[in-house]
Amino acid sequence: MRHKLWLRALLALLIVGLLALTILWLVVRDEFRTILANWRSEMEAMGFVVAAGPPEFGGWPLQLEARFAAPVITLPSGERWEGPATVAGHAWLWDLETIVIEGPGRHRLEVEGGPLAIELPEGALTLGFANGRLDRVALELAKAVVRNETSGRSLGLDRLALETAPLTPKPDGSAEIGFAFELAGFALPTEMAGATALVGPEIALLHLQGRLSGQLALERSWEAFLAAWRDSGGILDFAVIELDWGELWAKGAGTLAADQAFRPLGAFSFETLGLPALIARATEAGLLEQSAGQTLERALGALATGTDDRGRQRVQLPVTLQDGRLYVGQIELGRLRPLVFDD
Repeated sequence: MRHKLWLRALLALLIVGLLALTILWLVVRDEFRTILANWRSEMEAMGFVVAAGPPEFGGWPLQLEARFAAPVITLPSGERWEGPATVAGHAWLWDLETIVIEGPGRHRLEVEGGPLAIELPEGALTLGFANGRLDRVALELAKAVVRNETSGRSLGLDRLALETAPLTPKPDGSAEIGFAFELAGFALPTEMAGATALVGPEIALLHLQGRLSGQLALERSWEAFLAAWRDSGGILDFAVIELDWGELWAKGAGTLAADQAFRPLGAFSFETLGLPALIARATEAGLLEQSAGQTLERALGALATGTDDRGRQRVQLPVTLQDGRLYVGQIELGRLRPLVFDD
């Protein structure tokens, strides 16, 4: 008899629990439906055109999932994104401020230079919110292929990851945001045949990590944004820069800003492997003038501190961007173009 009472009690608790979860799920679903409608109205008020049917909800009892069939978003400037057959977003009921969006399949971007078809077998965009505001973003793509439908050119990558830290406002109206970016297995496009022949056909790794600070008014034009960022003391601070490409490897850190003529301004320090050999090949190929290449080779040789187990020379390399010129040590390599251009 006692066993039957315990079973009945457990069954009653289970039913009550499921009923509570169902009520919570329905409340959250209705609230999310309202949030989506408000978001769509706000986007359309800013000039965006959002084309998508009503979402289909699922995920009961522990998740809330919303599925959208073939969504399309057109920007005010005319660029257009077409999603795959289904794009789905989901969140756990106990963590509704973290939303994961997945849309494997074929994406299409209509941009200047030709429409791009993107085959995306795997990928997820994670959005983190705090107090109703977007606080962090994480994007991860795998085995992606991008093809220009006009030219037929394509490129592929094994992995792309981008993560931003929480945006930290400052009393003067500026802000600071951390970031980490990683690109692995990036096959270079065919039009970069010169770089492919010189260094290698694939970038094994590009890793960037740092912080961006200054005025970050994204609704402005690029020139207005850059001017506000520069005038507020904007700095792009790279704590880590790492590149592994063919026989070339480099790792370093530095800072980047913009001068009054919108030219890059900064200083970096790198530890490199294989750079003298690369400069020699560039000189032999006629990509560097003979005198300039030989001068640079001698300078790099003076900075060399040994070799690795593959025989690549190790060089500590200071790089400076100043007064519209690029310097390696005391050697001027060339002029720098402004980051904004006249039409």
